[in-house]
Amino acid sequence: MPGYKLYYFNGRGRAEISRLILAAAGVKYEDVRITDWPTTKSDAPVGQLPYIEIDGLKLPQSLSIARYLAREYNLVGGDNLEAAKADAIVDTCIDLMTGFYQKVFLVTDLAAKVIMTFFFFIN
Repeated sequence: MPGYKLYYFNGRGRAEISRLILAAAGVKYEDVRITDWPTTKSDAPVGQLPYIEIDGLKLPQSLSIARYLAREYNLVGGDNLEAAKADAIVDTCIDLMTGFYQKVFLVTDLAAKVIMTFFFFIN
């Protein structure tokens, strides 16, 4: 079995789908939480997180990682239609996270951020 190191900030975010896939497959991996991004950014392929290291090879992009892991551990489905359904679930999760980021993380006013967070979860 390959050795995995998943690199992301100390939070769920875009790496969480891959963490869930690894957990569902029962795969052990090193969960590397980046706390000093400016000094480690140059180590990341395409200068972004998350990325996964597979026996020394660095694979970037959250959806590429998730799809690779799902295929690797037979969590994609038994045929193309089941695989498309799995892709739809991943894409929907990304849509939800993107909406959350736009409504919460890009807001700088604390009171507005609290309101946007509340409305995001009830709408």
